[in-house]
Amino acid sequence: LGLLAHELKNPLAAILAAVNLLSRPRPEEQAAEIRRALKERVLVLSDRIDEALEFSRVVRGKITLHEERCELFNIIS
Repeated sequence: LGLLAHELKNPLAAILAAVNLLSRPRPEEQAAEIRRALKERVLVLSDRIDEALEFSRVVRGKITLHEERCELFNIIS
């Protein structure tokens, strides 16, 4: 849980900083870059939450993991 909290807190800090920056007048190019960064951080948070939910399903036995041998090349290609 500590690792999950850390993984969620970092993007939240970046989101808060970006929101504070957007509250000040600035050129549209800078505002667009801040919005892009906000979107990126929100997507990171969403991924972390999805991972936590998936882990919870594994722990509760809703998902069963099966081990099998495979070629590494097939996984990364």
